Amino acid sequence: MTKPTVTILLFAPRLRDEHDLQHVLERKGWNVVRAASARGFAAMMKARPVDLVVLDDPPWELARFAMTAMDASPDPVPRIWLSSLPEAPGNSGKLGVDSLLLAPIDNQKLLDQIEILLSPRSATSSGSHPVFPLGSQLLFNPPTPPPAAGPTASLTPRKGRQKTDGGWEEESTGNWP
Repeated sequence: MTKPTVTILLFAPRLRDEHDLQHVLERKGWNVVRAASARGFAAMMKARPVDLVVLDDPPWELARFAMTAMDASPDPVPRIWLSSLPEAPGNSGKLGVDSLLLAPIDNQKLLDQIEILLSPRSATSSGSHPVFPLGSQLLFNPPTPPPAAGPTASLTPRKGRQKTDGGWEEESTGNWP
């Protein structure tokens, strides 16, 4: 069975020299689709599933547009923002990027970061925690304990808090909860 090809959407409104990121990513064996405009980016997001998006130093307005388009996508997509903007570190949290790399960009550092984001997340060393996809939000709802049952169950309500010299203290009935 062959390994599926990874598709990276490179949003690069500005062209670079012979060390262009598209060639760097393709040499690594990844399929790279490129968008240079907001319209092209939106079309690429709709046309095919992508495994990762690299925002190659777009102007602030285009970076915000791209994030909005990715947030509207039904599947979360990991995002790397390459930026020369001085305010990028403060704005990266607002945009919800998975990784921010500041200019000048070291190609090897970018490749390493892409590999980290594309590698499957493994369970913790204890193996007791579930694995969640990138971009997902974990909602924690602790399980509700079962109600006490049987002849030993007490129907007396829990008593309130009482003021003591040391502050407020819970008064216990000896029954849980």
